[in-house]
Amino acid sequence: MELMLSLSGSEAMKMKTWKTVLLSIAMLTVSAAGGDWVLAQSSGPATQNPPVRRALLIGINKYKGVPQLRGSINDVETMRQILISRFGFTMKNIALLTDEAATRQGILSALERFVKETNPQDIAYIHYSGHGSLVEGQRTLVPQDGRTGEIPDIVDQEFKEIIGRLRAQTTIVVLDSCNSGTATRGVEVRTRSVPPDTRLALYPRTRQVVPLSPFKTERALLMAAAPFDQLALDASIEGRPHGVFTYALARSLGAVKADASAREVEAAVKREYKRIAPLLGRSVMPEPQVEGADTRLSKPILPPVESGGAGISSNVARLAWVEVQVTGPDTALLLNAVNLGGFPGSFWAVYAPNEINFVPGRALALAVVTEVKGRDALARLELSGGGMKSGGRAVLYAPPPPVARVPIFFRDVPSQRRDQLAQAIRQRLGDVEIVGPGTFARWVVDLQGDTLRLYGADGSTEAGSFSVSSAQWADNAALVMSRGVTAGQLLSMDNASSRLRLEARVVAHEQNMRGRGIITVSDLQESIFRMRRPGEARTPENSLQLEIRASEDSYLTIVDVDSQGGVNVLFPNPYSRKAGFYPEGKVRGGETLLLPDSLQSGNQAKFHWDYSPPPGSDTIRIFASTDLDTAKTIRQYIRGSASGKPDSKKLEQLRTKLARVATRGLITVPDDPAAVTPSGGPATGTAPGPLTSESAPQGLSSSAGQTRPRQPDWTATSLSIMVTE
Repeated sequence: MELMLSLSGSEAMKMKTWKTVLLSIAMLTVSAAGGDWVLAQSSGPATQNPPVRRALLIGINKYKGVPQLRGSINDVETMRQILISRFGFTMKNIALLTDEAATRQGILSALERFVKETNPQDIAYIHYSGHGSLVEGQRTLVPQDGRTGEIPDIVDQEFKEIIGRLRAQTTIVVLDSCNSGTATRGVEVRTRSVPPDTRLALYPRTRQVVPLSPFKTERALLMAAAPFDQLALDASIEGRPHGVFTYALARSLGAVKADASAREVEAAVKREYKRIAPLLGRSVMPEPQVEGADTRLSKPILPPVESGGAGISSNVARLAWVEVQVTGPDTALLLNAVNLGGFPGSFWAVYAPNEINFVPGRALALAVVTEVKGRDALARLELSGGGMKSGGRAVLYAPPPPVARVPIFFRDVPSQRRDQLAQAIRQRLGDVEIVGPGTFARWVVDLQGDTLRLYGADGSTEAGSFSVSSAQWADNAALVMSRGVTAGQLLSMDNASSRLRLEARVVAHEQNMRGRGIITVSDLQESIFRMRRPGEARTPENSLQLEIRASEDSYLTIVDVDSQGGVNVLFPNPYSRKAGFYPEGKVRGGETLLLPDSLQSGNQAKFHWDYSPPPGSDTIRIFASTDLDTAKTIRQYIRGSASGKPDSKKLEQLRTKLARVATRGLITVPDDPAAVTPSGGPATGTAPGPLTSESAPQGLSSSAGQTRPRQPDWTATSLSIMVTE
């Protein structure tokens, strides 16, 4: 399918699709009173002991009686790193319970100890990553020895009774499991659910089970990624198995401000879902559900770290970080970096010891990971000047690029046809790896008769079907798979350390900037459009309109990967420049804008984004940068590879240039005749004025009280589009 950029005629640009399955995981901040789950009230006046932040992290991969998982241990290791580096927890107050230790008796005993050790002034965090299930409609957690002998699951009522005896001032429970009773067939994106237990005699009835009530007090909070009967997934993300929800939650908690509210964390999880969904071949991601008193939802999801006190750090870092151990003039070891995404090709900004602000553009060095050793990462240093000593702090700047070789799994394909199909795909796609069961595959292939069906990594989201009797089947299948590779490259251009926040949605009902009321938009659900027929009026069903909001004054660049694998710059475009509509894509921080401003003829933007054949799916990547040079660099490299087939080398060069913004005050743009230069000055007053120093990051004032030059910063977010005939 093509996305047409049109004035009165047409000039095509192309877009993306999806399909999907939902995750189910839950994050619960438990109430001190009210509802079905009630925390014990402290008796008498609070003690004088300072509060302690305690955590119990449970992760199970190696089950005895049910299918294995792969990401649960990584989940709890990553959460431990987040809790320590960002939220004032200490190693001695974090208990890990994994695999063989996480039997039914082991989990219950650990919970009882946790209840006994926790005092009224403490903050308690409990995390479970593993299988969930059902027993007569009651949700359960499946222990490591569950479904063997006469070992019952840990039922909802039983778990709640223990948690209800906690006396902590705040208790947070994260359950990265689901209770749908379904499984994903034959692929390495697995559900964290097993069928309901039918051994009912193991579950004595004690009282009628009452559904979990909404939390109603100041200390009450429920965050759920999806209803309990939907799916929680265990998948390989950027080279490492994880629970998908825990991965998104960890990335969010590692970057949001320290006093972020539940609403802000929810929004951050949504942004991360949008980025990783294409990597898993998902067209729909779950909509996190938040319940709680309005006043609670606006308060910090974790109480702020207080100064002093046992187990509590007096300094709160802006980002999750790892310690740097210098091993040579230009090499270093990033300790425990794997827990935060430290895989070969990832970029890290290195700062001085005890740094907590991690101001963009002020890093001492850029570290490029070259090798992994256990949970540590070896890195090559690119210094901004002078030498370095051990003890510095590194923060993730950009995740690793997608793997060069495309892994494909032939699931239901007769053995005599596999070699023939594999050879045909290799000839078109290049570097392909045919993998077997137990290995993550980006694409899953079935063959039924003469029809080849191509699925995403989850094995259920169909990306295309092709008749192998057609001479073009391999070319068409390779096009779809190459589009996924290109989208993956754009999605790896992600600035994990950015201060900028960028929100983007597809407008579901036509609005304009002069309209009143709430703009109805789709969020994590797939946006489905149909191709616009000749002479047909433009509507939200056949012409794209985006709602965008950046937290700071920024320059927007909107890039599209279409269903044929082509890459195009959608905005700014020649029509918007000529009209003076947000020249160079410059927008005001905190303001919501519509692109285009209206679907009606004669709009201020002087362009529309229409859909035309062929049908398919597009990925849209929206970049925001605080400086024009960064925006120009993005546009230059994208346009340099937009002659129909994207240039992977150019896209990787762009990723590297964007990463170097971490250590350099300005990006140097090559003196290239093909480079983007401003065309068409501001012709109307529709765009904001020049960027000012008012929105510069805090802490950039000189000793004389003058504002220092603003340091470049950038971020990006994603959308997916499905277009039908």
